[in-house]
Order: sequence, then C-alpha cells, then structure tokens
Amino acid sequence: MLGRRAGFPFVLILCVFAPFYPGKAESINLVAAIFCCLFVLFVSAHGQLKCIPDDVNADDFAVVNGVPTKAKEPSEKRPTVKDQLNAIGARCLRQKLIDRRGRQVKFYLLKGCWGNPPADYLEILDRQRDELKRMRKRYTVIEISCDGKIDPSRVS
Repeated sequence: MLGRRAGFPFVLILCVFAPFYPGKAESINLVAAIFCCLFVLFVSAHGQLKCIPDDVNADDFAVVNGVPTKAKEPSEKRPTVKDQLNAIGARCLRQKLIDRRGRQVKFYLLKGCWGNPPADYLEILDRQRDELKRMRKRYTVIEISCDGKIDPSRVS
C-alpha cells in the first residue's frame, strides 16, 4: 500500500507544469489549477489532524489558553478543536502540532464536570489551575471541555 502522500510528488509536478502545457484548450489548464488548489487545501487541513492525539476528537468543544468564547446562547456555534487549530494557524511539524508563532500545541481535558463533586474537588481544581498556568508559559494550550455543552473557560 502506497499511503496517503504517495501521490503528492505527482500532484506537485502537475501543479507546477500544468499551466505551461501546450494544450488545445485553456480549460484544461484551468481545471488542473483548480484541482491543485483544492488538493493543497485538503492536504493542509488534514495535516493538522494527523498530529492530534488519539484521545482528542476534532469535533470536541474547545478554547485556546482559557480565553472565553463569544457565544452566549447554546444555539450559537461553539468552537471545536478543529476550529481552534485553524484559528491559531497550527501545522504538523515532525509529528508535533506547532502554532503560527512556533509554539508547540498541547491539549488538556478539563476536570470539573461532576454531577456530585468528590470531597476533594477544590484541590483537584486548584491542581488543574496550577498545571494549566505552568503549561501556558511554554505551550499553546487547547482546553477541551469535559462536557460538550459547557464552555471550557467556565469549568473550574
């Protein structure tokens, strides 16, 4: 099996030389150019997703570095992991997610969605707050809600 990137060199050659190919109709060159643009967009969008850890879903509700979302109503679109990766310009580099500033991206699944909280829930939330503070100094942190309906910036 050739894998996902096996056709990439062929497409790259097609993208570079298709406009200069002496074809009978310019529409062939236009179709080739459109195909190349769509392919590049597809590869870059899915390039981020291959670096996401297995326990993280691209459709999970998330915020970056604890910044609250602007959505007030539950009906408004909530940002997902995929949305946040696009917003920070994340890309996969050497099997690591890197944002546009060059900082590594880490994911953190928040605690605090208890129906009946444990006896030491304040200590758990304090540890979580300290750990997030420490992580934000070094990484871009995408915080994932422990419950898909709750804004991660409001958990704690």
